[in-house]
Amino acid sequence: MIDYLRGLKYFLYVGKIMNTAVEAVLRHRYQAPTCSKQFQGIVYIADGSMLHGGLSDRLRGCVSLYYIAKKMKVSFKIYFVSPFRIEDYLMPNKYDWLIDDSKMDFSQNTNVIYIYNRDLPFEHAFQERYLIKRVVRDAQNHIYTNIDLGDKCFSRLFHELFKPTDKLSNLLSENYEKIGGEYIAMVYRFQQLLGDFKEGNYPVLKQEKRQNLMEQCKNAINMLHKENPDEKILITSDSITFLEYVKDIDYVSIIEGRVYHMDYHTVSQDLPYIKSFLDLFMLAKAKKIYLVKTSIMYNSGFAKRASLIHNVPYKVLNI
Repeated sequence: MIDYLRGLKYFLYVGKIMNTAVEAVLRHRYQAPTCSKQFQGIVYIADGSMLHGGLSDRLRGCVSLYYIAKKMKVSFKIYFVSPFRIEDYLMPNKYDWLIDDSKMDFSQNTNVIYIYNRDLPFEHAFQERYLIKRVVRDAQNHIYTNIDLGDKCFSRLFHELFKPTDKLSNLLSENYEKIGGEYIAMVYRFQQLLGDFKEGNYPVLKQEKRQNLMEQCKNAINMLHKENPDEKILITSDSITFLEYVKDIDYVSIIEGRVYHMDYHTVSQDLPYIKSFLDLFMLAKAKKIYLVKTSIMYNSGFAKRASLIHNVPYKVLNI
């Protein structure tokens, strides 16, 4: 009861104040004339006007808002246009979430909502009530979020929304055939510890410490192999340096390419973010997924989100 009251107090006061402040900033760009063909319902927004998170964060937000839309019996669309259009990689499966630019309303009539996770007790219950209260049924509701409602039915909701494009589907088949059968998977999220790229203000290790960290992480692969000697192991990581370091291990497979974070890198090449989608869907096909981390590595939600796509076992390995 104490945790519930603490969570409720924070959400009602501090949380709502923060949400309102961010919404006020976002609303400054809503100066266009009222759209005559506007869509009414919920629209998930990822348009580059703020930091939206990585791929798993964004997909989590999409599914959460679809969950709310179904519960409220209102229409749902996805306006994911920065730094790429999501339909370059994923297409509607059973539900049509595509929305034409001409039906987007960026006037003052649009209901702008911001809500993010704050790791509070009973947070999901508060978030769900808050959204249901804030959404206006006969208006266009632009919602900026990466909350994780609906995780218990994430797999079903995800597959109602999404299927890979033909290009992505073909690359997934090629990578699966390359591995040659079933596998377990290990996920390493270094951010910029190994100096691969720039990501916010996160730390960068000196060369000697980079080597020590990579060796520690490589040892974890060997240990898991000893426990599962007959299993092939797929390694995914945001660090191409680490992938190059471990790719020649006999029982290890990697997915070629470089990962770019969607909030920090805008890349002008054909489908530059496809490796993130390949990693996500290849992880989802694994027999079991392990998130491997040390005390200085990021507790990424990418591996867990992948596990929920087909409800495969998931475990965190702290090394």
